[in-house]
Amino acid sequence: VSQSSLNLGADAKVESEKKEPLTVKSVFNHLLDIISGSMSSIMAPLVGCGLVKIIVILLGFAGVSETNTTYQILTAIGDVCFYFLPVLLAYTSDKKFGTNPILAACVSAVLIHPTIIGLLGSGEAVTFLGIKVTSATYSSSVVPALLSTWFMSLVEKALDRILPSWARTIFKPMFLLLITVPVALVVLAPAGNIVGIGLATAMTWLQSKVGWLTLA
Repeated sequence: VSQSSLNLGADAKVESEKKEPLTVKSVFNHLLDIISGSMSSIMAPLVGCGLVKIIVILLGFAGVSETNTTYQILTAIGDVCFYFLPVLLAYTSDKKFGTNPILAACVSAVLIHPTIIGLLGSGEAVTFLGIKVTSATYSSSVVPALLSTWFMSLVEKALDRILPSWARTIFKPMFLLLITVPVALVVLAPAGNIVGIGLATAMTWLQSKVGWLTLA
């Protein structure tokens, strides 16, 4: 087989992939690919933190008080990966969305910033430029971070077309944060939170009805 025929075959394959019809199945498969691709990079710390949490549980069974400072530090070690999961996912999903991983992590970090947590948990109405911000908790969440990173990748591509090359290094990060974070807080994160809660509810229901299928 000649090299040219191999190239033609590869080009045809790429062309066929580009022309794949947009269906529910293709969208679902693409979503799973993004989630699995992003999660695979942080499996090691997830497993490590999970095992530390098991140690904490065993210490509790052994009678160690929750006020014990060693117990509290071990609890923090076990929780850290899960609490900061949105930041870690935003960073690892850059390979799928092709955006700046550090800026993506910063956007998701805003969702769990102490000031934002305090505002959204105060019980009072929170607005940004007169637009209501939905009260929610985003620590340990998955979908809000992925949605925010995806939107930021779109904004970054638009800014690359608009901004001159000399202005991108200076002004693009600022515009990315000022555009992405408010949209994430007002629209994307609440929507992602609803999807996450719906998924958790569905999995809980499946676990109670058909545990074997849930495991699969």
